[in-house]
Amino acid sequence: MRCLRCRRPRALCLCRDLVPCATRTHVVILQHPREHGMKMGTARLAHLGLATSELHVGVRFDDHPRVSELARAPHGVALLYPGPDATPVDRVREPPRTLVVVDGTWSTARKMVARSRCLRELPRLSLQPAAPSRYRIRREPAPECLSTLEAIVAALEAFEGDGARFAPLHAAFAQLVRTQLGYTSARPAPYRHDRKRRRPRRPSVVETLLATRFDDIVLAQAEGNPHDAGGPHELVQLMAFRPATGTRFTTIVRPRRPLGPRTPARLGLSDALLAAGTAIDDARQAWAAFVQPRDVLVGWGRFTPTVLDAERMPCPSWIDLRIEMARRLHGRPGSADAARTALGAAAVPAWAPGRGGHRLGNLAALVAELRNQTDAAP
Repeated sequence: MRCLRCRRPRALCLCRDLVPCATRTHVVILQHPREHGMKMGTARLAHLGLATSELHVGVRFDDHPRVSELARAPHGVALLYPGPDATPVDRVREPPRTLVVVDGTWSTARKMVARSRCLRELPRLSLQPAAPSRYRIRREPAPECLSTLEAIVAALEAFEGDGARFAPLHAAFAQLVRTQLGYTSARPAPYRHDRKRRRPRRPSVVETLLATRFDDIVLAQAEGNPHDAGGPHELVQLMAFRPATGTRFTTIVRPRRPLGPRTPARLGLSDALLAAGTAIDDARQAWAAFVQPRDVLVGWGRFTPTVLDAERMPCPSWIDLRIEMARRLHGRPGSADAARTALGAAAVPAWAPGRGGHRLGNLAALVAELRNQTDAAP
């Protein structure tokens, strides 16, 4: 039997601690459908513990009547979401009347914001927590990342003070973590997991690609200029390299929007070099002539394919090398530079200007070392 309110098993019901707390800030939680019904999710706990909060489920919210109405409010609405233009909550002079919070994994949350113009146009606020998350049920991607409930409470405490009001929410959260960890440690691993460990290790996607389709591999790295309203960056530099033939592609694209104040220094490209870049239409034509339908683009993270998609430039398929390195290094690999060092790959000089050229050099070194190890494997 389950509790109909908190949706936990009745023996583990958290409703005793979920006494609705009044706040001056109106909290609106936008939950990705994958999180809806998750037994270990914290967004519903936050919703039940905040008297005037709202919770809506979806991916795109431009056509959502209630969310659109809130986002169109002339003043006092902000999105709790990190970014280069986000203001830390402890530096906000006038707290928002409505705080919009996205609930999902970092990947799904990024898509929700990118696909909803009403969210992208909201001013952003960010958190700089003093301590790591206590949500030990899931592994957070970075020490500064918090669960949805922790993030909401941290923001409300910064806006309104009087953190003692949120003690019931903290208690419910701690009980959720404690009971779940206790259940996990007490339950023996199913036989199917033990049987799986005894199976021979299968080659990874990258290992198979290196062994069977090396001629189709294209290493790619894009650099961008951030958008003031959020969403994908505009492309200002694109580099690619075919390790099988040594063929290279490099172009600098003239910015179409005002440059971010830190963009030239961050990318290592001067204002003059960017201003002398090619037009985006010419870059599209050159890229379409370089990339082939059978190509498999390989890079670090999801930034490059996101920018290519936003600029309507071909991206036949994409392999995130960061996933392969996390598997090999048994943990988060950090940057491509750090992963190259950890793998023992020799450095490759940057052959294109700026940060992007250095990053593509690291990718080339990683793939060369991975291929050597794949060829040497029995």
